[in-house]
Amino acid sequence: MIATELEIKEFSEQIGIDQHELIRQSLLMFIWGKLREVKTELFVLQKEYNVETVYEFEKLYEEGKIDENRTFGDYQKFDRLVYELELFEEFIKKFRNG
Repeated sequence: MIATELEIKEFSEQIGIDQHELIRQSLLMFIWGKLREVKTELFVLQKEYNVETVYEFEKLYEEGKIDENRTFGDYQKFDRLVYELELFEEFIKKFRNG
C-alpha cells in the first residue's frame, strides 16, 4: 500500500518532522540503500574478474583472457552497475547541495 499524502502528513506531525523533510530523508535513505547494493554487486564482479573498470573488463576480451560468450552477461551487469553507481552518487551529491 502506498501512503497517501494525508497519511504522510499525519505521521510527520506525530513524530514532529515537516512532511517534506520526511519525504526527502526517506528518499535519501532509499538511494543510500540502493547505492550499497550496487557497490556490493560491483565489488563481487571486480574481485571475480580482477578488474576495477569496464575498460579493464573489455581488455580481458581483447587479450583473450576470458571467453566473451560465457561472460558477456557479467560484462553487461558490470557496465549497468557502474552506470547506476554514478547515477546514485550524482543524485546524492545534488540532493545534499539543495
